[in-house]
Order: sequence, then C-alpha cells, then structure tokens
Amino acid sequence: MEKIKDLGMRYPTKTSKSKTRFWVVKCPICKELSEMTIQSIRRGAKQCKVCADKNRKMPTNKGLGRKKYSTQDFIYKSTQVHGKYSYTKTVYRGSSENVTITCPTHGDFRQRAGQHLRGSGCKRCIVYTKSDEDCVYVWQLEIDGVLTDYYKIGITSKRLKLARIDVVSKKASLAFKVDVKPKNIILKETSSAKETESLLLSLFPRWDSDKVFTGSDEVCELSLDDINKVKVFISLV
Repeated sequence: MEKIKDLGMRYPTKTSKSKTRFWVVKCPICKELSEMTIQSIRRGAKQCKVCADKNRKMPTNKGLGRKKYSTQDFIYKSTQVHGKYSYTKTVYRGSSENVTITCPTHGDFRQRAGQHLRGSGCKRCIVYTKSDEDCVYVWQLEIDGVLTDYYKIGITSKRLKLARIDVVSKKASLAFKVDVKPKNIILKETSSAKETESLLLSLFPRWDSDKVFTGSDEVCELSLDDINKVKVFISLV
C-alpha cells in the first residue's frame, strides 16, 4: 500500500473518544486514492476498503457452506437429508440457532439448524430404537416453590430412571429462570412404555405455554381426579 499524503490526526467517527492519524494511500488493485488509518496500514492492509468489500467472501454458516441461507433453502436441504419431518413452524436464522421441527410421530422439537443438516433428528425416535426404553413416568411441576396442575409425562430407561427426570427439570428451570422441581413422581417399568405414554398424552389437554424445554410438548394439565386415574392406569400396565 503506497502512502501518498499525511492528513494528520482526527476522530475516526463522531462518537470516537480519541484521534488517529489518516493517510491518503494508493490502492495497488484499483489504483485509486483513498483515506486509511495508520493502524490499518500497520496491520498490513493490502487494498482499499472498496476492493476489500468486493473481494470479501460470503458469510460462512457451518453445515450450510458459504452462502447465507434462507428458511426455504434450509427446508429444501433438510428434506434432502431426512425426508420425514415437517417444517411449517421453521424459521431459519443461522446454523447455530435453534429451529422448530415437527416429527410425524412425536410432534414439535427444537434443534440447532446445523446439527439437523448433519443428520441429527428427533431424539425420541432415537430413544425408541433402544431395547431398554421400558419405564414410563409422570411427575408434577413445582415452579418457584409453587405446586402447579401441570404434569410431565414421558418415558426413560431402567438405566436412567430418576436421572432423566432430573435432566428435564433442570432444562425447565433454565426456561423459566426459576427453580422447577419434580414432585409426586410416578415411575413404572413396563414393556409397553411407549404405548402407555402415547395413550396418556392423548387423553389430557396439553400445556399451552411459550416456555420451551426438553419434553415441554409432553406436559399436560391434570386435575386431582385425573391424576388418580393416571395412577390406577399405570399400576395396571
């Protein structure tokens, strides 16, 4: 970068608190004269800002190449990778951002866009392929020390059991930004855990909330009479 003339010290922007030295330089690419700070010259700038902007690469999104993808681009590529999910609720904002995806079996779930394009899918579908998924559970949500009428229904393995419930409650605590604790836990080992869970979820109204966490779409509102029926039903499976 050829320095032509020293323009002296001045503020780079209106909000700058300190002055810097500017030079008139000649760009070796376009041969035009332009202003540049002494810091840019010392850092080894090899072209003017106009040429640098023209030669700058498109934003990189991991898993999506160098092009800035739109929601439709993401849906198209996701369909090529998976072919079974619905993306009617999907809004793509970047590969590291979560998107809403709908599984035909288990409903909505959230996942990072880049992970989804690399092959990750509905975790509950993956869980069901394991032979040890044979525990169904129901627990009451205590939110910030207050017992609610909302109950989390799900399945887990003999190996995880209460550990799985602990993980879900911690995810809920992050979503609510207050402590969410599992109370009045019902846990039953059964060879028909998946079928039992699906039946229970079909019987009761789902939780209508903007708080999204792992398994939040499997939270139902139950009355005292409802929970007594659930206890009886689970004891028989």
